[in-house]
Amino acid sequence: MALSTTATRTINAETAKRQFVLNPRNRPVTEESKKLIDSLLLERLSIAAISRVSGISETWIQTYELRKIQYRTSRSYN
Repeated sequence: MALSTTATRTINAETAKRQFVLNPRNRPVTEESKKLIDSLLLERLSIAAISRVSGISETWIQTYELRKIQYRTSRSYN
């Protein structure tokens, strides 16, 4: 007997215990926010200031910036 999609989701949610959270703290960063961060980084604002303006954590912004730098440098050597 095959389970319906709803039944499968219910079973998965029960086994995962925290798969679905009512008010998640972590949310995806939108492309609009990334564009804002990129423009603020070009203005050479501090990561703390960018975090206050965008509402995104300093850790995420620093990781995002470092990944962009690594991507650019890896492309320049190829």
